[in-house]
Parts: sequence; structure tokens; C-alpha cells
Amino acid sequence: MAVPPEIKRIIKEDFPKDQQELIDKLAFSLNPFFEQVVNALTKQIDMSNLAQEIKEINATISLPSNLPKQTIQFNTILNTKVRGIVCIRAQNLTNPNVPVTTAPFVQFTPQGQLITINSVTGLPALSGDPTTSQTFKLTLLLIT
Repeated sequence: MAVPPEIKRIIKEDFPKDQQELIDKLAFSLNPFFEQVVNALTKQIDMSNLAQEIKEINATISLPSNLPKQTIQFNTILNTKVRGIVCIRAQNLTNPNVPVTTAPFVQFTPQGQLITINSVTGLPALSGDPTTSQTFKLTLLLIT
């Protein structure tokens, strides 16, 4: 992969005197863009730079139906429509000795900034009694 350029800014003093006024005007608009692109290409991006949000919720799920026992809704701070939710961590609060060993899948309905969780699959059922419910702490990544 190519290495990003070392130049992050246009400096008017690098140009002939008769061009410095024009270069100064161009640099005012272009320098912030150059800095953002170089930062992005040199892996200086974090969650605050991306259109995504992390939410942590407790969900009591009826197993094996995978449906929430109660309606799970929360608001997002994202300004654009949430297109996907990825569960990046799941903890079994009911029975911590039964780990979540598969990647949970979250089915949801977005309504503006309100997100409704419809079902969560991939969560372990209690051994011996698959008709009960368990509570999980889910860390969700909302992606626009």
C-alpha cells in the first residue's frame, strides 16, 4: 500500500511573492482537507470521526424464541438512518458460567432516531429448560 504524502499543509512562503496572496486563499480552504485526509490515511481515526455509535443495553431474551421479554427501545445520537447493528460483546448476566460462544445477530427496526430491537439470535439457552429467559448485557455498534 502507498504511504501518505509528508505534505500536510500548503505554506504560502514556499511560493514566489507574486503568487502568495492566491496561495494563501487556496490554503485556507485546502489545508484542513489535507490534514483530515493524511490523518485518515495514517490510522489516526477513532470512533468520534466515524458515523457510528456504541450502545450498551441489558436485554432479557425469551429462549428459544429469541424475542425480547419486554420491548427494547433506545435513541441514537446519529443523524442519519442506522443501517446495521453489530453485537461486539455479549455477557450472560443470568448465568455467567454459560458464555456466549457465537456472534449474536440483532434484528431491529429504525424509526428516525428511535431503535426497536425485534429479536436477538445466537444466544445460549439454559441447559435443560429452553423455555425460560435470560438477561444479557449487549454492547452494540450502530452503523449508518
